[in-house]
Amino acid sequence: MKIVIDTSAAIEVALNRQKSEAISKLLSQADVVLSPDLFVAEASNTFWKYYKIVGLPLVRCEQGLSDVLNLVDEFVPTLPLAQEVFSASCIVQHSAYDLFFAILARRMDAILISIDEKLINCCKNLGVKTEL
Repeated sequence: MKIVIDTSAAIEVALNRQKSEAISKLLSQADVVLSPDLFVAEASNTFWKYYKIVGLPLVRCEQGLSDVLNLVDEFVPTLPLAQEVFSASCIVQHSAYDLFFAILARRMDAILISIDEKLINCCKNLGVKTEL
């Protein structure tokens, strides 16, 4: 089974939140875990926000970033996805950032793991398989 994990789901695991156990179980069943290379920038920025705004200790943020990066087996370049993502974002009226994950999942015939309800709803309209 192929899985694409988005940043929201990865952060959920790294911070051991409510859905982390279910996400971890799905990840353990995957043959490969993929994510667009955009994931690296999003995860880095998210932990910067947790440090700067929420006050999460720096060492915890550094470990969290390391943890989320280690969840992914392969980072896929975003450039080859860009045109399809742009078209899909116009169709479903949703952020192109999020749709990089959805379109990668669709192209790879993978399951998208996300806790972003709006993205999950868009995936239904795009024919993208989701879990959670």
